[in-house]
Amino acid sequence: MKAVGLITEYNPFHNGHLYHLRKAVKMTQADVCIAVMSGNFVQRGEPAMIHKYARCRAAVDCGVNLVVELPSFYALSSAEFFADGAVQVCDALAVSSLVFGSECGELTPLQAAADILVREPDDYRQALKNALATGKTFPQARQEALIHCLKVSGHRASAGNALALLPHEELLELLANPNNILGIEYLKALQKHHSPITPFTLKRAGDGYHKETLSGSAAFSSASAIRKQFTISDNAMQDSLKQALPQPMLEALHAGHNQYMPVVLDDFTTFLQYKLAEIFMKNPAKNDCIQALCGYADITPELASRIISLHAPSDTFSQLVLKVKSRQYTYSRVCRCLMHIVLNIDAGMPERYRTLPYVRILGFDKKGQDYLSFIKKSCPVPLITKTAASKALLGDDIFSTNIYNLAVCRKFGTIIPDEFHQKIYINPRF
Repeated sequence: MKAVGLITEYNPFHNGHLYHLRKAVKMTQADVCIAVMSGNFVQRGEPAMIHKYARCRAAVDCGVNLVVELPSFYALSSAEFFADGAVQVCDALAVSSLVFGSECGELTPLQAAADILVREPDDYRQALKNALATGKTFPQARQEALIHCLKVSGHRASAGNALALLPHEELLELLANPNNILGIEYLKALQKHHSPITPFTLKRAGDGYHKETLSGSAAFSSASAIRKQFTISDNAMQDSLKQALPQPMLEALHAGHNQYMPVVLDDFTTFLQYKLAEIFMKNPAKNDCIQALCGYADITPELASRIISLHAPSDTFSQLVLKVKSRQYTYSRVCRCLMHIVLNIDAGMPERYRTLPYVRILGFDKKGQDYLSFIKKSCPVPLITKTAASKALLGDDIFSTNIYNLAVCRKFGTIIPDEFHQKIYINPRF
């Protein structure tokens, strides 16, 4: 059986995702479609608007044959670690091809950038160091270093001219677009792991990633716009959302509206303020407090110092992120780092998750079950279907889900079944 992999958040599953799913199956002639989906927290450092089991159900009902969860550490990491973890999941599941969306819609320029980033030639390293020294964020510095290598240092042969021949403005835009950035990281991860997976890219259709207004029926609205509209609306079945979402996701939003969704960043303010208060109380000396904060993943001494200096007990989660972010520390990075504190994602996790520890199944249909039977003996890591039998392996994900469920309960008064009582979703047409 031939499987195509999709790396997703489905927050929520919208018409653009349905387009991606159908085109991916068609262009790869795959027998099975597998979605590697973030759990209750997403790469921007925020909680998913709707919990993972509802998103899984909608995805399977829309045609995804098998949904597996991307462990919370990878899901809440930088683009590099996010992509690395997701590609390892695809490898473990013997996926034949990976189809990802991009703004450019062409594999060659993205592959050219990935080649340089994997090799990291000396002039790239020096250009990156120089750019970081000027106060640029890492993404900005990386863009500058790549452009330097291609335009100034003459890495034309290695890059196949794909990027070197572009005008500077077009090159800068290509390397700044969010889906292109993730695509480059997927290609890097495939090279790093010597993966046999064949990559494909599909040009992103409809609105841009960051657009926050809904489009008409002729275009695909962005997930950001859908989330914003759903969050501020009292009507989960309004016409604008009906045009943007397939029926299974629309029904899920209607069923959960003001029952257990929408979940937003500030629903975690109390947890963050408690954890920070505890850290500050136990470490009254600033240097000790900096050291304690640096015990969480991706927090540097400079970032820790900013958190200490700018924090106020009255801040909401989002207010603190906005105060701490800077030219060097992006909103998403600060958000992820603060959520690392809430979820106890410590500085040792990158090493512990260097190699994928397991694959966790969330839902499937008949084709998905057949594929699991097909690959279960060859899968190099445990395929987890029962939480109780894998409690030790799933400890980090169990904890993050407990915190998410507690936030839901505090906001809506609704108790979501914990990880030991949730069942794998099996499509009723099974």
